Amino acid sequence: LNVWSPAAEPARPLPVMVFIHGGGNMQGSTSEGRDGNAIYDGSRLAARGNVVVVTLQYRLGVLGYLASPALQIAGNFGLRDQIAALQWVRANIARFRGDPDRVLLFGESAGAVNTCLHLVSPLAAGLFQRALMQSGGCVAEPLEAAARQASELAAKLQCRDADCLRNLPADQLVEAAGGEAGVSGGLVTQLYSPIVDGEVIPDQPTRLLAEGKFHRIPLVNGANADETSSLGIPPIVSADKYTAFVRQTFGPLADPVLAEYPLSDFPNPRAAMVAVTSDPQFICPSRRTVRAVREHQPDVYRYFFTHTQPPPFGSRGAFHGLELAYLFQLIDDLPNARSADRSVERAFLDYWTSFAATGEPSSSAQWPRYDPTRDLTLELASPVTVLEGIRTRRCD
Repeated sequence: LNVWSPAAEPARPLPVMVFIHGGGNMQGSTSEGRDGNAIYDGSRLAARGNVVVVTLQYRLGVLGYLASPALQIAGNFGLRDQIAALQWVRANIARFRGDPDRVLLFGESAGAVNTCLHLVSPLAAGLFQRALMQSGGCVAEPLEAAARQASELAAKLQCRDADCLRNLPADQLVEAAGGEAGVSGGLVTQLYSPIVDGEVIPDQPTRLLAEGKFHRIPLVNGANADETSSLGIPPIVSADKYTAFVRQTFGPLADPVLAEYPLSDFPNPRAAMVAVTSDPQFICPSRRTVRAVREHQPDVYRYFFTHTQPPPFGSRGAFHGLELAYLFQLIDDLPNARSADRSVERAFLDYWTSFAATGEPSSSAQWPRYDPTRDLTLELASPVTVLEGIRTRRCD
């Protein structure tokens, strides 16, 4: 893991922000870069927010989530790595001026999924005091399906026991298993992912949330307006291709989906395709999660990120992962940054670090607690506003 602390000696121990990177639990790294910049460099966030920032590595793909019965342990090695990192933070972060009793666990995409899984995992109890999910649901694969997949891989590799699997070169195992998350037409698939194993994850996460079987700590959850715009949707989509895509993807539900997402509601067929894939995978699951948690505790907050970057990226809207540049304070690296970009960057700094420090995301613009009757949600844009409902009918 990596740790950043502010240079000045604090008067009291500082809030700690532990970030889990995304990548579908199949790929990604804390050293990942984009346009020559390290996406997860925590130095500016730590300095400007007066917090300690931690990023961590964890096993991915087949190395992180192989659930072979031969191994006598049902995968979730990647989640166990994250728990080990949280245990290390608990034991050692005071040496970096951090407060082990004010730890925010947060992540984006798969990192958000994993954050939610730690929220329901008994193994992570007491290791963090706030949780924040950016563009991720609360899902895990059934053990039976994961075990079947592992058995098929073992047969392909001609392995009949655990020793054979353990003795394989890592590269050979990864190559045979397939190493990256799939993205096609805005639909995200992954071969290996967290599993309901009865130990790290005792049951289906959505059921555990609904039954109140989770760590009762403050939670922020949100999504971006155009999540799938950068996830494999072609630059140009015709009306016929849009209709064909919906029919192929939704099968017997295609007609009601087309009725809810008619082309007449969108500037072009591509925008319709972005909406019809963003809502079920990201935006509506965000509402589902905060509603479930709100049934059992009041400290729940929801956001909706709608801000767009200057050209050439602005044409893609508020796409998946865009908010990371604002969260990690990278706007100085944009050659054509506007005052609106800096305003959104400040909003992320204020809300996220306040939440880490106090469990409440306060700033100059008030962020109300989530109210399921009105679906009050903070719109992260310039200016920041509060919305009452996001695509409510479609999510219903």
